[in-house]
Amino acid sequence: MLAPYKVLQIKNIQTNGIINITDFITSKNIFSEEQKLKQGDIIIVITGATIGKVGLWNNREEFYLGGDMVKFYCREEVVPYFIQSFLLSDIGQLQILRNITGATNKHLAPSDIERIKIPLPPLSFQNNIANEVKRRMHKAKQLQEEAKKVLEEAKLKVERIILGEE
Repeated sequence: MLAPYKVLQIKNIQTNGIINITDFITSKNIFSEEQKLKQGDIIIVITGATIGKVGLWNNREEFYLGGDMVKFYCREEVVPYFIQSFLLSDIGQLQILRNITGATNKHLAPSDIERIKIPLPPLSFQNNIANEVKRRMHKAKQLQEEAKKVLEEAKLKVERIILGEE
């Protein structure tokens, strides 16, 4: 199939772990099934200035993993939101960042990611953490949307003042 494939890029992963796909690229190159993102995939940036960013793919749209990132999935007894939360924590980031090689172009190898030690508490505890993270991410998204709306209203008001309409 030579359809344009939607490609997830590093810039789509925010530092807080939220994946924003409103701005994406497409490619006509044939991507392998291994690069296809599946619900619950954990994505880690392994090269460049934003090395160590961690995202959780929670979208039903068909996307493929772009360059300079790796993905992995969690076994059934592991909650992906818990893993993402751990990897975004100071302890998780420390483990990711201590394996970086290269002075100017920083890089992590997939084998470096495999060596990260992740604590696995009981599933109920993982779910509690995951639910709290989801709640806070939802709240953060609401606040971002609210801030965007307030900013737009302020811009319009300034324009009206400049035009002498207020």
